[in-house]
Amino acid sequence: MSRAAPTPAVDANRIYAFFESGDLVAVNRDGSVAWSRSLAQDYGPFKNEFGLAASVAQTADRVFLLIDHEGPSYVVAIAKADGRTLWKTDRTSRVSWSSPAAGSQISSGVPKRQCRRLGRRSCTAAKPTG
Repeated sequence: MSRAAPTPAVDANRIYAFFESGDLVAVNRDGSVAWSRSLAQDYGPFKNEFGLAASVAQTADRVFLLIDHEGPSYVVAIAKADGRTLWKTDRTSRVSWSSPAAGSQISSGVPKRQCRRLGRRSCTAAKPTG
């Protein structure tokens, strides 16, 4: 499979695209590939009858992917600079097509960054730094 059902993320320098094959690719403005990796190869093949649809979320220095499927589910933060995994949190296996969202919550007047994830019958949040 090579379809890109998920919506890519874009910043001033690159486009970050995730494909149903499990490939995550960072493409520079000139069209050259900055880095590429296979999440399916790293963490196991995707098992979902209807494919994937979770889009890429981002902060200034990382992209987030939520992989909910019949196999081992997880959310992962990937460094924009070089494609390395910054952190990975395992989740209970579930089928979902939700996308993560990066944002801030104001607590006691102080903004706190979060990576929020919706899933089947769940809503969770974590610091985007891990």
